[in-house]
Amino acid sequence: MNKKHLFLLFFMLILTTGCVSSAFHSGKRRPPAAPHIAMEESFEERYTFLEENKTEDKGYGLYSYVLFKSRPTGLEKALYLEMISEILRRSNQLDKVKDQKIPVEELHITYFLVISKPVENKLFKGSEKEISERSQWILENYDYRRASHIIRKAGLSGSNGPFILSSFEPRASSQDPITTKHLVQNFEKVPSERKNLIRSWVNTFFKHANSPQKWDAFSLAQLGLSLRTNIAIAASGIPSLKKELKEWVQLIEPFVSS
Repeated sequence: MNKKHLFLLFFMLILTTGCVSSAFHSGKRRPPAAPHIAMEESFEERYTFLEENKTEDKGYGLYSYVLFKSRPTGLEKALYLEMISEILRRSNQLDKVKDQKIPVEELHITYFLVISKPVENKLFKGSEKEISERSQWILENYDYRRASHIIRKAGLSGSNGPFILSSFEPRASSQDPITTKHLVQNFEKVPSERKNLIRSWVNTFFKHANSPQKWDAFSLAQLGLSLRTNIAIAASGIPSLKKELKEWVQLIEPFVSS
């Protein structure tokens, strides 16, 4: 791929990020699902580990789960690791002592399902080396059985994923099918070698999840239209990239909500 093509891809990512920001912008107001919280506040993002047979704490404003159906093979591993890494980059680990000043209903908790919690031998400062090591550890100790259980409850068994699922209620501990409002993004078609695209897609999902008032069908349709339009503009005049960009358009499927 020559420099002109690389510039186009970079330009397309900028356009994508821009239209996502515009589509999701809502003054960071709180969703109507939590009327007791001031409308101008926003979720504080944290991640934590959920051990095998452990249950989530109740009362958080939003719950998210990184769901891997089975142990990755080949290029899938690169996709899984980059998804994990980007969440570690954008969020701090939950510290119940330091975070106790934040009302639990203002916290958006992302769970990594693991067999056992990591041994914390040193302070995690979030360097790229530490992020890489922690991502590897999460994947090596991931609880695929429990993730598959959530995937089945959400009616997602027809796809290999991976997925990120957000809900107002804890989902790992419940045996019931997921029928109340939730948000899902399927990363199955994201190219494993496109790290910037994986990062952009993870961040796009979290920006949207943090604005549940935007989970309606109209907002999702507008998002898809904006992304398709910008990709079409980026592809115009460069026939050699049209086929690849046409395939990338398949990534822009509306987030699943119910």
